Amino acid sequence: QSILEENDSSRAVQIERDHIVECQVIAHVWNKLDSRKIKSRSDAIREATNHVEYFNNTLGVINYKKEWGITDFLREAQHYDRGPSLRDSLIERGIHRNVTRKICTQFETASYNIADNLQKLGEDVHDDFSEELVSMLGFMRLD
Repeated sequence: QSILEENDSSRAVQIERDHIVECQVIAHVWNKLDSRKIKSRSDAIREATNHVEYFNNTLGVINYKKEWGITDFLREAQHYDRGPSLRDSLIERGIHRNVTRKICTQFETASYNIADNLQKLGEDVHDDFSEELVSMLGFMRLD
């Protein structure tokens, strides 16, 4: 049995509201920047990343596997310059290739849109956050 089934089998079939760009990624980008600058502008970043267009309705089992696939990827990324791609991490968690492709495509599009929206605010801290988010896309190797 999977951890999900042992803890809450009803979650697997529930529809959940899912961040397209997972909160762990936003926190990872946030932590790479000078926190004194960024914390004073956190409301704009929170609003940009939590906008309704950056959510999906997702089956609980997919959301769970995506969450842990991204967590695994970020953990590996801290220890290696070039670990597995995010796509590989999601597939290893048991997400079908077609679903993984859709997740990665939406993730990339949403990340670019979030970065563009923050840069339009015209402050250095938002530019820094946006640049770091976009640079992570290359590191994640979504294609």
